[in-house]
Amino acid sequence: MPIADDVFLLAFSILPSLLRLYWVLCTMAAVLALLPLPGLAGFRAAVILSACRGKLVDMKPHKAFGPLSDWTVPQKWFSHFYALGSVWSVPVIWAVMQQLWTGTSQAAWEAQVSLLALCLLEVHLVRRYLETVLIMQYPPNARMHGIAYLYGISYYLVVPATLVPLALLQRLADGGLESLLGRGAMMGALPSALEATLARLSALQWLGVLAFVAGNLLQLHSHRLLANLSRGTQSGTYRIPRGGLFELVSCPHYLAEIVIYSGLGLLIGAQRPLAWLILAWVAANLVLAAGMTQAWYRRRFPSYPSRRKALFPWLY
Repeated sequence: MPIADDVFLLAFSILPSLLRLYWVLCTMAAVLALLPLPGLAGFRAAVILSACRGKLVDMKPHKAFGPLSDWTVPQKWFSHFYALGSVWSVPVIWAVMQQLWTGTSQAAWEAQVSLLALCLLEVHLVRRYLETVLIMQYPPNARMHGIAYLYGISYYLVVPATLVPLALLQRLADGGLESLLGRGAMMGALPSALEATLARLSALQWLGVLAFVAGNLLQLHSHRLLANLSRGTQSGTYRIPRGGLFELVSCPHYLAEIVIYSGLGLLIGAQRPLAWLILAWVAANLVLAAGMTQAWYRRRFPSYPSRRKALFPWLY
């Protein structure tokens, strides 16, 4: 099937440009939604509408997406993102392992760092899936916009692909999937490959790994506190979160997400600069969501702590 082979080779050859375009457009959309620029009211309303979920659905702009404005899906479908991302990351990890023992030593080292980043991401995704299914308490009427759901699906397909080393993408562009078959490493070699990678990390990369772990622990703790608020109360009843970093900010779980992707940036950003664009989008998107959450809490609870910031302690 030479035509199909040509299509695959073309897809792999333009994939780096498509990934860059994806992150640039996503980041620009989130940043523009934050800026009070004239002439962008409709665009800003569309971005805000797609960010509305759960309790924030009450704050959604009306008719921002025309007939699709009221298209929502259950918020508990968040688990689909993490299930898809964790499953998709497995073949991506396997593909990167095939790069370890081929090419130059520099290409092999880039593959090692990508492999570590992908494995950390896999741990994060599995943790988030289990957390969403087993810990989080979503009210039966909790919804999110359908556009946000479709974007979430794309996001968790694109992130693992973004962490793949450029040398591997070039290899796929030159030889297709066949270039990975019958050579390289098996998944059983993964522990030794990760051990060798950890032994060579720079101090800055180690800081990234520690930030990634710390962000996951903070997020897990914050989500447990939120879940505990829902236990023993009437479905759909909200209370002011207390404990942990909730004493300083309204959205420590969002802050944790920024810390997680900051860690990935420190680990792999030198060889995959797009990791910094991922962080830029995550930060801009969560600044927007945290501001909306803060406004909702203050409107719902007149006694809401006045010194509690939205996202960053003592700053915002």
